Amino acid sequence: MKNKNFKKLLILQKQKILFILLTSLLYSLLFFSCSKTVPKNKKLTFHEYSVNAKNAYDRKQYTESIRYQSEIIKNFQGKSEYKKQVAWAQYEIGFCYLVMKDYVQARENFNKVIENYDVLACSILTRQRLDEIDRLEKE
Repeated sequence: MKNKNFKKLLILQKQKILFILLTSLLYSLLFFSCSKTVPKNKKLTFHEYSVNAKNAYDRKQYTESIRYQSEIIKNFQGKSEYKKQVAWAQYEIGFCYLVMKDYVQARENFNKVIENYDVLACSILTRQRLDEIDRLEKE
């Protein structure tokens, strides 16, 4: 009797493990197939670049987020209706580098915000981040 119950328990555990593995595989396939990259020869809308940059940042894929933010700057800089968004894209690039602890690149990108864009809130936050880098470098 014990041997029969043990076999049933073993079969149930194997089924549970198989279910977990299959569910994980399905989730991984679904997640990675929905992940977008910047398509070659096709420009996205500002909204698409912005959403993709945020999603990449949320997944801690900072290099990918930087790539999308850079595309925003490349494709929308000089268009007055996107002035603030382009400034914030430059800020976000600096912030990604700050999170990655690449203080040289972070400072370089934050300085671009100060030098090239006249967006008050962005400039204030950028100066705070530059002060933060100064403190971190002293530690």
